[in-house]
Amino acid sequence: MQYVYIQEKEKSKKIWWQKFNRIKMEKIGDNSYLYTVSHLNHKNTLKQLEKKIQKKQGKEVQVIFSKEAEFLKKQWKGKKINIETFKKISLPLLLDYLLEQIQEKPQTLLLQDIYFCAKTLNEENKQIIEYFLEKVKTVNIVTTELKSFQKLEEKCGKEKGIWITVSNNKRKSLNKARWIINLDFSAEQLETYQINRQAMIINCTEEKITKEKGFEGVIVQSFDIELVSPVEKILEEKFTSLAIIASQFSFVLDYEENVRKLKQMGVNIRNLIGINGKINQKELLNHKKFLTNKNI
Repeated sequence: MQYVYIQEKEKSKKIWWQKFNRIKMEKIGDNSYLYTVSHLNHKNTLKQLEKKIQKKQGKEVQVIFSKEAEFLKKQWKGKKINIETFKKISLPLLLDYLLEQIQEKPQTLLLQDIYFCAKTLNEENKQIIEYFLEKVKTVNIVTTELKSFQKLEEKCGKEKGIWITVSNNKRKSLNKARWIINLDFSAEQLETYQINRQAMIINCTEEKITKEKGFEGVIVQSFDIELVSPVEKILEEKFTSLAIIASQFSFVLDYEENVRKLKQMGVNIRNLIGINGKINQKELLNHKKFLTNKNI
């Protein structure tokens, strides 16, 4: 089966049948082709266009009309979709989903101590930390770059009246942590720290974190997103749902604005992915008492 994806060309004055016969077909996948045409909402355009394509390509062609074809185009041309940044933007959504799975309200986050593992104080990590300052009980940063993060610690204290903790004690920093968010530590670097064996670890990197001997907690490596459109569901045969949605997201420099845009898209998490595949709700509920620090 071959797939032909149709996307609308913007700001074109020529109607589709004037343009179509001269347009060059662009290959965007092993069995996928992209046409860019105008006025897809023109009366009978879709039916006539489908007939023309099938006549040219053969009957065994599935024609899909969507701007989402841009995703395959990016993949075929080798452009990297920034999965790690998208995972970081999804953190508020992910934490809400986790609380929902353990049958807790989002407000429960206000009572939690969150530990961020951050190797570098780049603008992205800085904005994430500042975003969560007023949304959790305490923010704790574990880093090898103590001087850089201590400046942020001082700034947050003076400007916001909120003090964060910065440390790099490999034996103590994560020993009592319940909620750990790994922003950019490598798996090898994370292994050098003594981690609470019941902890919830959310990994924002694409590198897989391995479970250390004696660790009984939960490691969230990634997650699945609910796909709505037929095109997205077809693409899932070849790509992860995370990559499909990330490819459609227009990133801006402001973290809070990115979170707002993501919520506006109506993105819903479908499943959490751990070391051995999907993490079921029962496994999460088994950790509820520890994660919320209260009796069930």
